[in-house]
Amino acid sequence: MTTSAATSITRWQYREYARFSKHDADASVRYSADVMRQCRFISDSLLRTPPDPTSFKLRDLAELAYLGKKFYEMGEDRMYETIRFWTMSVAEYLDEYFETDVIKASMSGSGIIGTALGIHSPGTAYVLLHHYMGEVDGNVGSWGYARGGMGAVAKRHRARRSRPMAASCGPDAGVDRSSSRNGKVDRRRAVQRRGNRGQTSWSPRMDVKTHVPADAWTRSDLDR
Repeated sequence: MTTSAATSITRWQYREYARFSKHDADASVRYSADVMRQCRFISDSLLRTPPDPTSFKLRDLAELAYLGKKFYEMGEDRMYETIRFWTMSVAEYLDEYFETDVIKASMSGSGIIGTALGIHSPGTAYVLLHHYMGEVDGNVGSWGYARGGMGAVAKRHRARRSRPMAASCGPDAGVDRSSSRNGKVDRRRAVQRRGNRGQTSWSPRMDVKTHVPADAWTRSDLDR
């Protein structure tokens, strides 16, 4: 068995798969190569603005032409495989490669994280790509977990960033609403806290629409 960076399968992973099924260990190399090929296709589009297929604006037409060229370069067989992959469930996709339930169970979770869907829901196979495109210390396709749980991330942030800047960081203190006064933002919780800066894990659009009163922002603020 040979391995390469393109397959993301290490000898250690192959050996662990082989403990349950030699067939699945061999299939894991082909599976990883196929998923990485899908990653290479989609990764070039992640930072591009999706085109409006009903628009005649030059920007939208140019993006449609770009996507059309990418599909054309695939060839008919690869194009069929790609469109089919995007619409499959993760359970169906894994069934095409693996025969052992314990291996399929360990891998199917990557298709439903954050989706509120089940492994048989259409489209969950595509979610696999987001995990194969992840990176930890330069290792593509790798994911890491915080030692001590996610609370350890907040504790380290508080120790290294918040305290030197005299900022406050408290648990179980969700934001009820924020208000803007004289260009500064007030974060209102059970205890009102004031400051001209705040940090949030929400997207800017959702944070503004959810926490800031409607009379404190305009549509142009969101568009920025």
